[in-house]
Amino acid sequence: MIYEWERFVWWIGQGQHATLILLLITAWYTWLTHRIMKASTRQATAMLQPNLSINNLIEHDRPSSRRHLYIKNQGTQPIVFLDFTIRCFPHGKKSIVQRKTALDDVILFVAGEYDLNFDFSTELAAIHVQDSSCGYRVLLVVSDLSRQVVIQYEYFPVLGRTQCTLGMPLRVRWKYRVRPWKWRYNRAKGWLKISRQSS
Repeated sequence: MIYEWERFVWWIGQGQHATLILLLITAWYTWLTHRIMKASTRQATAMLQPNLSINNLIEHDRPSSRRHLYIKNQGTQPIVFLDFTIRCFPHGKKSIVQRKTALDDVILFVAGEYDLNFDFSTELAAIHVQDSSCGYRVLLVVSDLSRQVVIQYEYFPVLGRTQCTLGMPLRVRWKYRVRPWKWRYNRAKGWLKISRQSS
């Protein structure tokens, strides 16, 4: 046994073998550091992750049925609304979409609440469909203040069920990519209109 150990020590003492052992130890250390950094990143992401509760209430009054969404920030960080879309599915008809663009970039602080009402009665009356024969789906995309952690909440008011998906949907990503160019276009359009009026 002692002889085998002496041979092993002698083998390591050779130049090329020592380099090989050093490379193996370095590779193991690099892999271990990578694992630790991934775990730390996941833990930091979990701390920033938005945590909302969504509930609904129907007020039956005539001639319309108004629905309220109560959104509460139950997390430990403020959140930013990135996109808010409500879709109504009338039985046997094409779906109706309401986009709440006024809520884009609104911040909901810790323990803050937001009460949003939505009403499709005008659209449903135009196609002769009762509110009771409709399904609804609410898509709410939120993030932390740094916009590093994005979550899409999918809420079904009739069922009272919520689903969450990590990551920014492509349509929302595209919306925020295009928005600065829309601002520039509208600003240039306004300047051209002013210059035409002055001349």
